[in-house]
Amino acid sequence: MVDIIQNVQTLLSDNWSPGNTGSRTPLFTINSESKRKDLGFLNKDLIVLWEQDEFNEDLAVGGGNKQITSNIIIDIRTVLTRDQAILLYEEVRRIVIAKEKNDPFGDASFDILDLTEKRETESYSNFWRYTCKLRVIKYLKTF
Repeated sequence: MVDIIQNVQTLLSDNWSPGNTGSRTPLFTINSESKRKDLGFLNKDLIVLWEQDEFNEDLAVGGGNKQITSNIIIDIRTVLTRDQAILLYEEVRRIVIAKEKNDPFGDASFDILDLTEKRETESYSNFWRYTCKLRVIKYLKTF
């Protein structure tokens, strides 16, 4: 079974350009319950990924083809500045746009990436956080 979250993490980390984010590369982690104090202790930017949900849909009468849609949350956190949080989001966005319809994971079965929403979820003294949703669509032939 393909781990979609691991593929997204690899996609982001392999294509990350520190020059676009103040010469900083974030720590990428999957499904972590990182607390504010942990992030401050690390003094690092952090990107946490987890799968929100997954939907399966038949595309043809009687089956044959399926579409699997996974929604991945990309949680962007920094202790530097709000501007740094925006730079991190813009770098995620740049990578997704560059790879969205170009076989993003190199296995020819994932067809579409789509960054669907962005929200500033927390912002207070020395902590800024954005979350965005990445929709990953995969097509499967069932016979």
